[in-house]
Amino acid sequence: MIRRIVLERFRGILRGSIDELEQVTILIGRNGAGKSSVLEALYLVSSCAEHSDPVRGVDKLDYIVSRRGGRGS
Repeated sequence: MIRRIVLERFRGILRGSIDELEQVTILIGRNGAGKSSVLEALYLVSSCAEHSDPVRGVDKLDYIVSRRGGRGS
């Protein structure tokens, strides 16, 4: 289980961390606070273990790029 997340220069997050994660963690914040960026970072890291998403049937990196409208590709 993931216990800690550290992000550096990912999307709009210059540097941040979330410590003491539990089995269920709820991210709460205003629009543009970075909640989706944290989830996308976890999704991208998971691509190291498995490149394709079995639910969507696509490559995880391709999915993130297409979700963001191709920005940053």
